[in-house]
Amino acid sequence: MLKKLQYIFWMSLCTVSCSSLNMDSSDSEYIMFSPYILTAEVGTRSIFLESFPSGGSFGVLGYCVPYVQGSTSAPDWAGGNYLWNVKRPNIHADVFYKQEVVYDGTACRYDYGGSGNMRKWYSKNDYPSANVDDMDSYYYTFFAYYPFTADKGGFSFTPDTQAGKGAPKIKFTMPFDNTDKSDYLDDSLVPDAMIARAANVQRRGGAVSFTFYHMLTGLGFSAVNYNRDHPVTIKSVKLQGEFTKSVEVDFSKSENDSDYLNYSDLYSGTYTIFSGEQEITATDGAIELLGNKHLLLVAGTPDKSSYFGPDIKLIVNYEFNGQDKQAELVRPGSFSPMSGTRYTAQISFVGESFTLTFLAEENWNNGGDSDITIQ
Repeated sequence: MLKKLQYIFWMSLCTVSCSSLNMDSSDSEYIMFSPYILTAEVGTRSIFLESFPSGGSFGVLGYCVPYVQGSTSAPDWAGGNYLWNVKRPNIHADVFYKQEVVYDGTACRYDYGGSGNMRKWYSKNDYPSANVDDMDSYYYTFFAYYPFTADKGGFSFTPDTQAGKGAPKIKFTMPFDNTDKSDYLDDSLVPDAMIARAANVQRRGGAVSFTFYHMLTGLGFSAVNYNRDHPVTIKSVKLQGEFTKSVEVDFSKSENDSDYLNYSDLYSGTYTIFSGEQEITATDGAIELLGNKHLLLVAGTPDKSSYFGPDIKLIVNYEFNGQDKQAELVRPGSFSPMSGTRYTAQISFVGESFTLTFLAEENWNNGGDSDITIQ
């Protein structure tokens, strides 16, 4: 399941100036996206967004008027009044297709089709031949995704054209093509991939607001030493194996369907969680976050038999009682990570070896751990 983003969205109307688009932002002829502020719990999260970056952008897909049943080109103008679940088999991205929306620190701005303006809501004045008297009652559904672009990996869509028929499948792919487990992976290349959906929106509702959801799982590591007479020096902590590369959300399905989330492809390599020397004694308490970061990973596997990927192991190099040691552990069978949840795996040193315990945190879920349906 996808979990609700910790960030809180300010659901105000677009009251700031949109003069760069040569229009008054209060003009309800145009589709506008609410500006918002984002907040997050205080804490060190080296690769997570703590606020939406000024100048950052997200993409939007927008749907309203379906095709006539059995057609792939003729619009069913009366169908604009249908709810999403009714018209989604015959829908196409008639409103927006991969439209970039930029947050400039105070407002959400976009340029529709290079026109210098925003996209208009459907109206009888603009579409008189449609013979529909009340287009203001049309229902629109919007999907948003962040980031809009990525150097590698990123988002792809099915259908892969604006005219393509049917509800979208939105797929995020990790930015790695490695095939060797010894290849080192740069975790800072992985964005905090998010999606959002605003279903059955009407023009009279004003500016469109989104609540974003994390597509990936966060995995961090802490350490504690229970040996009162012997310190432990941690030298490196690495995660190695074959990792799941892509996760796809199929919006033609219900969230309760087994194929609502689909996982595919693998990449191999080694993530360095910590490298250096850090001594820990029984009186120190726990090292709260090794390497001062969480990894962002795809939660499931293509065959749905495991999590993160096959044959993944944690490799810990450490010094105990004057001797260098290396230990390896695999994921406990009871650990079942979910998208949108951040976990910390605690490395507990007892004697010359260690155990691994996974704990779910609440930071991404606004103080809770309950599933939230995307409606």
